[in-house]
Amino acid sequence: MGWAPRGKSHPGPVFRRGMAVRKIRLAGIVLAVLLAVGGAVYWGTAPERSGYPWPIGEENTYPVNAQNAVKLEALPETVTAGGGEFLFSNGSGGEVYYGEHYRLQIRLKWRWYNIEQPCGFVLPMYTIRPQMTDRLTVNWSRCYGSLPPGTYRLIKDYSMEDTADCYATAVFRIAEKGS
Repeated sequence: MGWAPRGKSHPGPVFRRGMAVRKIRLAGIVLAVLLAVGGAVYWGTAPERSGYPWPIGEENTYPVNAQNAVKLEALPETVTAGGGEFLFSNGSGGEVYYGEHYRLQIRLKWRWYNIEQPCGFVLPMYTIRPQMTDRLTVNWSRCYGSLPPGTYRLIKDYSMEDTADCYATAVFRIAEKGS
């Protein structure tokens, strides 16, 4: 049923409640499809992996920070494109054992990817006693070169008296020059 002033016929289109509801539903469906396709194109595609000085591998598969009492923290004021310092803290009741080995990952489109760069490490084993902290100096330029601007994660392997294959992580950022 259309609307018209009393006594006059209305030459324009007649709007019905059912038609309006269908148009709103159709607009909602079109919007949902556009968002789904756009999201799939952005989030579903592999990130750009070229343009880096090393190959970028698969998405992260390490079960990081298994022990919440053991933490790795970047000291932002020391981080440069060639290296940085980190605090490796043992807040647990047992000893933590670790070596020189570490890995780097890069964040692309909010996901972590392994940087595939073989690097040899010396084999000494270090111990962090309970409630103690070690300060680590990491020179990644030896293996990875100068890191381009971006967000990175250092992964450090460690073990405890009753648990092997634990990983602690620290996120750090390499800023654009001049920022």
